[in-house]
Amino acid sequence: VSSKLRLGNNNGGKGEEEKDGSSGGGLKNVMNLTEFIPYASPAFSLKVNGDVAQESPIIRDLDVVYNPAKGMHYTDEIIRRAYGKKAKTNVDGSVCGGGIRFNPIGKGVDGRERMTGEEVVALLKRSKVYIDFGPHPGMDRLPREAALAGCIVITNREGAANYDDDVPLPTEFKFRRFDVNSIYTMLKDICNAKHGEYTDKMKPYQKWILGQEKQMEVCVDRFVEQVVTRRIAKNK
Repeated sequence: VSSKLRLGNNNGGKGEEEKDGSSGGGLKNVMNLTEFIPYASPAFSLKVNGDVAQESPIIRDLDVVYNPAKGMHYTDEIIRRAYGKKAKTNVDGSVCGGGIRFNPIGKGVDGRERMTGEEVVALLKRSKVYIDFGPHPGMDRLPREAALAGCIVITNREGAANYDDDVPLPTEFKFRRFDVNSIYTMLKDICNAKHGEYTDKMKPYQKWILGQEKQMEVCVDRFVEQVVTRRIAKNK
């Protein structure tokens, strides 16, 4: 769930960040926080009047990309469902041989070598779908980067992905149960014909991501106001 900052505990007044939303230990004044992607890099020059920028047409020559450090047992099962024994791994770590090509977000064998931020963005802008069936400890960055790059983002509902406050994707893109046949059917639908139709469904998530910088300003203002108010009250 969203990170929360607690003010005023029983341990010398130190603040504490927590993930479960509980209110144990006599802590009070739980405040929501957020996190945003900075747009200083030209790679993320996506904001125009608060909306996603319209860029020159992008050639999406890659089908599905994934994080090779997360949920690989699920990704491998999807790849087996797509190819069976026909799967062929290329030198860049991609797997092909059927109707869908899977690419790791990484370099070298199995995509285990790290890419630079610019290389990640360039890869995402060439891709149609980003899948993430690993754990979601919070507002993970890659799903948001993928969405801003124009990918359809498909996840499970593990951890923070179960909460719309953290991952407000359309319900159809968040699988509560890992059903490899349903996931594979959706991937084929997106990659083979209907990427444009699915892209329209991603627009609310993209706008939400772009709005988190402003939301962070609101959270910080509230936090400062709380600290000042409590200090003034304490000194009276």
